[in-house]
Amino acid sequence: MTQEPLLPFLPDESLFSLVSRHHRLWGDGASQDTTRACFGHDHCGSQHDFPTSLGHLAGGRLKVLGVARDVARERTLLRFYLPFLSVIEIATVVESMLRTGRGRSGFVIVRSPDAAHYPLKACLDCMRYSVKEHGWVYWKLTHQFPGCWICPVHCAPLYVCRIKWNGVRRNEWVLPSRDGLAGDWADSMKRVSFEQLSRLGELIRRLVCPSLEIGWVSAAGARLAIRARLNEHGWVTAAGSVRLKEAARSFIETLMQIRVAPDASKIPIDVFGVALRLGRMVEDSRERIHPIRYLIAVHWLFSDADDFIRSLRSS
Repeated sequence: MTQEPLLPFLPDESLFSLVSRHHRLWGDGASQDTTRACFGHDHCGSQHDFPTSLGHLAGGRLKVLGVARDVARERTLLRFYLPFLSVIEIATVVESMLRTGRGRSGFVIVRSPDAAHYPLKACLDCMRYSVKEHGWVYWKLTHQFPGCWICPVHCAPLYVCRIKWNGVRRNEWVLPSRDGLAGDWADSMKRVSFEQLSRLGELIRRLVCPSLEIGWVSAAGARLAIRARLNEHGWVTAAGSVRLKEAARSFIETLMQIRVAPDASKIPIDVFGVALRLGRMVEDSRERIHPIRYLIAVHWLFSDADDFIRSLRSS
């Protein structure tokens, strides 16, 4: 039997995007038919952030994609979390992604109110370029990272996929299209907000660089680096207590500029709320802090990723 031709991954393409392109290649039939053919289930596998049933890839219609565990780590949103999780935590998430079923208990590690959902995002200029260069539009994985809202190549705001954002057609395979994207969040964005979001996105991409080691940004290390920088600003007393309200007033100035982004709109900007969040980040607590909280604090306190890396390693 002749193996049907399959599409290769395009640069920085997510698994969801690749399956969506095959769905288009195979005739744009019912999405559940494509899901069943690739993942052995009507719905599992169609999640654009942390797909499940990846263990079925080797025996499904896309059997030549590669090792499922590698696909989970390198072509899904798990890629964003690799610097912040331990090897054991990553293995827990990967095993949950390999299993068939709709249970999401294994994803508690990467869920929090700060990242309750992950909108699909695309750059209109990237879409025009990819059609010309590759003959396809597709979803870029690094565009999907939490906190990334400005395309680093075209310096343009990322648009949100309406279908996946409202959840009504969350199990469908879709590719970015101008009619299916909404960019109204950026309509009233001021220059200072654009610059702050651009810097935040660059920081995130640099720290999530695949050449860096898995788990290299531990919560303890980030906490120490942030405390050290707070101390440099004079926000730590001789006894070691953090002057949270004073620091919070400065932090709010940065938060006000990034709250225009949809996934940051619910961040508190009152002194009490910000001081509470900051205290949880810098105190020795067992509470799990989502990486995006640390990343926003790093964006506030450090000039760039290299500045933070130096502090992290000296801590």
